[in-house]
Amino acid sequence: MEFRTTSQHSVVHVNWQQQVRNWKASGLSQKQFCRRESLALSTFSYWKCRIEIPEAQKVKFFPLSVPPSITQQPLAPKCRTLYFPFLYGKKREVLAH
Repeated sequence: MEFRTTSQHSVVHVNWQQQVRNWKASGLSQKQFCRRESLALSTFSYWKCRIEIPEAQKVKFFPLSVPPSITQQPLAPKCRTLYFPFLYGKKREVLAH
């Protein structure tokens, strides 16, 4: 498995941003552009979507704080169940020690 450093990742990202700009300027369909540039259509589509996602919609990490009401009512000695809401109404239960 190949791991990239942040600077390598930035270079790849910038290169794909340029490819997307070139495609938009070309007036070609994605399929035609990819064929002309010898790019895999699936890879181009992935990067196009990744680049065009607004910053507000990108996944972010948020700090987690546990309300005092949870920490004051242990379920077992020094254990608590924490609930994490996810998209589409799903929840994840985690037993914390």
